[in-house]
Amino acid sequence: MDVHARRARTLRIGGISGIVGTSLALAMVFAATALSSQFSWNVNALSDLGISDVAALFNSAVIIGGLLTIPFAFGLRAYLPRNRWATVGSGIFIAGGISLALVGILTEDYPLAHTIVSLGYFVLVPLGILLLAAVLRGPWRIASIVAGLAALLVIVPTALDIIQLPGGFAIPEMIEALLLAAWVVAMGVTLVLASRQLAPEARVQPAPGGPPA
Repeated sequence: MDVHARRARTLRIGGISGIVGTSLALAMVFAATALSSQFSWNVNALSDLGISDVAALFNSAVIIGGLLTIPFAFGLRAYLPRNRWATVGSGIFIAGGISLALVGILTEDYPLAHTIVSLGYFVLVPLGILLLAAVLRGPWRIASIVAGLAALLVIVPTALDIIQLPGGFAIPEMIEALLLAAWVVAMGVTLVLASRQLAPEARVQPAPGGPPA
């Protein structure tokens, strides 16, 4: 397998992982909120689902979403220019994905550890997006700055009790999750499309009636 084929595979797997992992995890979390008899958007945090009557569903959601963030981040690294910003941004993205997966393992039964990994996800992923904005161009740079800053501005002041939003903590958590999900899914599609451009059939275009290039 040549370097182009390997890069195309990394992009394709990364893109699909981002799309599927994010979409599936969100669907499972929304299902958990709907099925739980103990959860209220007006009172609870999403993490409360991890020790509720739908704990298995919620914890599986965040573990799946977190683990699939890792190949997505490798896809990002293969897509972006090779420089320090891309390396650090992708690495922070991986750390955020690991933190998300740990949310489903270190539940609220372990309060301190759970707080650390929860904040790790909500802070590291948008921070990674902001760092990646340094190497992205055009609309993607603007979208990354907007998504990263908006995500941080939603969750950090709320977590520090600087501002009080109506309802439970689940509401700002879900707002940030949706912001990040939109960025990941859109970038996942971009990675898949980029992988097709690197596929052998896309790179070799023989002239009509002529020998292969």
